[in-house]
Amino acid sequence: MSAGWIYQVLLELPLAVTARWVRERFQGDDEAWPRLAPHFAQAAGESEYPVRGVVMFGVAECARLRRAAELLRQGDLPGVGELMRISHDGERCFTTLGTDPARPFAVDISDVALRELIDDLDSGDPRRQNRARLERRPGAYRASTEEVDTLVDLANVVPGVLGSQIAGAGLGGCAMILTGKMGPSRHCATACTASTTTPAGFPAPCWFARRQRAAA
Repeated sequence: MSAGWIYQVLLELPLAVTARWVRERFQGDDEAWPRLAPHFAQAAGESEYPVRGVVMFGVAECARLRRAAELLRQGDLPGVGELMRISHDGERCFTTLGTDPARPFAVDISDVALRELIDDLDSGDPRRQNRARLERRPGAYRASTEEVDTLVDLANVVPGVLGSQIAGAGLGGCAMILTGKMGPSRHCATACTASTTTPAGFPAPCWFARRQRAAA
């Protein structure tokens, strides 16, 4: 499936749906409703659930996984780090550097933005086509927290850090940081601990560093 085809499909999806809409649309569907009922049967009618951004994040993460495997085989750790930064933007809820307090973060997944991506792919301009590659689009899953966004933003400005992102299933307070050498890991621990023990109330993080052997 091409990225352009996927963007066309995403245009058919609503940005979000309400619980009432889901019930009205699927309650009579004997195949779909048993899977949806545990989530929507008792939900408040106007409770809103994002759709397009979550789907876009999922398909883009699959593309990032394939690309990351290629980059690892090539030994291109900076390329992997860039994908980590893009991936975290798909999970991100706040921008924290240079702002006090943190600002809410949002990815543009509007119809206009998707049509611009389709135009970029059809433009014949390599720079525009690269921008529109599926793995470079973060989507909007938004499973991060302000604390994790802070850790990621602080780590990304430490010299020697190639990329960082939330780790695990989200909301658990974990992030992973990719560095070229072990030295930046210690600098990350110092910088992030100094920030997260401020009156903002974030607990001091625990740090685990592992040196990865070169791929065979």
